[in-house]
Amino acid sequence: MQEQHLASAAAADESYRAALDEIRASLESSLASWQRATRKVGNYESNIIPGADQTLKATLAAYQTDRADFASLYQAEVQLLQFERTAKVAQATTQIEQIKVEASVGRDLDDLPKSEVIR
Repeated sequence: MQEQHLASAAAADESYRAALDEIRASLESSLASWQRATRKVGNYESNIIPGADQTLKATLAAYQTDRADFASLYQAEVQLLQFERTAKVAQATTQIEQIKVEASVGRDLDDLPKSEVIR
């Protein structure tokens, strides 16, 4: 009888550890995805989109003075729109991954003191 209790306790302990490992893995994956998406948003907003905007403005100026064709202008506009779309998708990813992290830890990260939240 005691052996059954010990076996049952060991099985429960193993199940508990497996659940913790699964939660930890999910949390680590969500944190990594959140960090990658956050860096991507920052890169697009501070570097890539402003560069594409400058390219579009330069191409527009060249088009207005007959130094560039319409296809070049169109391509510059499409490129800017693609970069903006990519940044928006990355922003959505940051929010989704933040929600996954909050679900894993059982707390709203916005309620925590800033010193406890790694962003």
